Amino acid sequence: MVDCPSNGTMEEPVPRGILTGMRKAGFHIHVINAFKNEPNIEEQIEWLQDITSTLEYLTIKDRYRYQNTKTFFRAMGPARARAELRALPKVEAALGANAARRGGPLDYRAVLDLEEQKAVQPVGLIGTKDILYVLNVNDAAAGGEQVEGWRQRVTAKTGAAPHSIYAIPLKSELELHQMSPTQQEEMRREYDLFSDDLIRLCAEIRTRQPKNDVRRYVPFFLRKVITEAEAKKNAPKKKKQSRAMKYYSQQFNN
Repeated sequence: MVDCPSNGTMEEPVPRGILTGMRKAGFHIHVINAFKNEPNIEEQIEWLQDITSTLEYLTIKDRYRYQNTKTFFRAMGPARARAELRALPKVEAALGANAARRGGPLDYRAVLDLEEQKAVQPVGLIGTKDILYVLNVNDAAAGGEQVEGWRQRVTAKTGAAPHSIYAIPLKSELELHQMSPTQQEEMRREYDLFSDDLIRLCAEIRTRQPKNDVRRYVPFFLRKVITEAEAKKNAPKKKKQSRAMKYYSQQFNN
């Protein structure tokens, strides 16, 4: 799940390749535009204090999706779908109790405690996901003092660990259109490499990794290999011919 920039502008969108890697990593991503000419950056930082209500909203939206999308149920299988529906109210209650107790940035201990007690299955809902903050910066600011300044401010507002705040040097849409096809291809390669790095980072900082899907923690080029191997393993096997049938087929072919 990926938030739009909180000021609502999408003039500097995050490339699709990066978002694909983020979604598969099982993290909630909040994108912050940190361009020098960004007028509402202070409002974006202030908005981060309200991250709890955002998570509650997304959890409720998840419930609506589970209850109203038949294709989702068919894809998951009825047993898994029922388990997720039963777990949702408990996750929502844990989020609400945790927010009321802390009155500040949300931590996930309450939800994880429920999972440890087997009261809630680790269903991968938005409430059980960590938050990864992404600073959307321009090339000039990438890796410089400005990025470090924003990282410290986000840490102070949210209590997030510094290594969970990632800075991405992005090109604007106008700059991308002005590039040659070769340059655009190089940029796409950089974004793909960033996605792989991000997945590895998420795997490192995640406290508990679900065992049911290892594929989300491996690079893109390995995912294809794993998928092909699984397809080969699950392919229907040919029936063995009896000796008599094998003999007659050889005689017929000769």
